[in-house]
Amino acid sequence: MQEGALVGLISRFLPWLKMNGTEAKGRCCFHDDEGESLRVGLTWRCLICGAQDEHGGDANGFLQSFLGCDAAHAQYELENQSGLPPEHPIEQAKLVRPPFFGLRQVLDRPDDKVWIHTLAAAVVIARELIPERVHVGLIQGRSWDDLGLPPERKCVLLPTNRAGDGQIGPTLGRRQAYG
Repeated sequence: MQEGALVGLISRFLPWLKMNGTEAKGRCCFHDDEGESLRVGLTWRCLICGAQDEHGGDANGFLQSFLGCDAAHAQYELENQSGLPPEHPIEQAKLVRPPFFGLRQVLDRPDDKVWIHTLAAAVVIARELIPERVHVGLIQGRSWDDLGLPPERKCVLLPTNRAGDGQIGPTLGRRQAYG
């Protein structure tokens, strides 16, 4: 099969798949899935139930699992495609980038308070001097109005006062702003 052909085939049966980079993801049809545990790229797999393990992660294996047929019937369907549903366009998921750099440190230490700096140099110095804290830097031109972090995650905003007006920035719910 050509690259992307497996995504096209599986999206005929699962129209809710969305592209996410080079692979598609969506709800798995082989178990009660409330998330997006099914991944389809060069192969297909479910991160929860492992349905691909029974017949394989290729197109033939998907058809065997989905249609409940044997390998010969799945191969016949692939070759003739007369009994397959029509192709369905796949929606590209919107890529969301956080307004700060240092996301890996935030993800690796989920229980720690996040210290958000407006100057990149401050992040470098703070990481060296206080390594037990999670330090990230606000990307220039981006706002901290929507950090993309869960509201229960404690954040400390360390803005610079460039205007000289004494304003130190907003207080966002459980987030604190310090000057």
